[in-house]
Amino acid sequence: TAFVSAVYVMSNFLLATPWEKSAPKPMVLAQIVGVMETVVISIYMVSYVLPNWQRLVVDEIAPGTTSLSIALWYTAYLLVCGVHQYSFYFSCSLGPAGAVTAGVNKCVQTAILFFLSSAFFCDTNPSQCLSTAKIWGAILFFLS
Repeated sequence: TAFVSAVYVMSNFLLATPWEKSAPKPMVLAQIVGVMETVVISIYMVSYVLPNWQRLVVDEIAPGTTSLSIALWYTAYLLVCGVHQYSFYFSCSLGPAGAVTAGVNKCVQTAILFFLSSAFFCDTNPSQCLSTAKIWGAILFFLS
């Protein structure tokens, strides 16, 4: 969480104008961060996921799922992630309130995901179910 927060603040700082240096365009900063993230994720994939491919990936695919459907859903996922990243960096380029805007948007996204994960995955993964403690935690999170 601290690293994600730092990305918001640093992106806002780098995209804010005016300052002595010219501010990078949002897409340029997004590409720089994307390349750094790709390197870290690639190291993880090569060192952990590939050696455990059967257990982590193949065994988890539902019977009857086709390679075409996996490719289509993954392509859709990549497109959504791209739009999400672009909108984040665009928000950070809006000046002093940009990081706050991006942070509030992230808060809303996280809250929606928190409750939807319970609705969609509670039946198959009990750890996703809402509990009294989780609901109180969400209430305290929203109030802070």
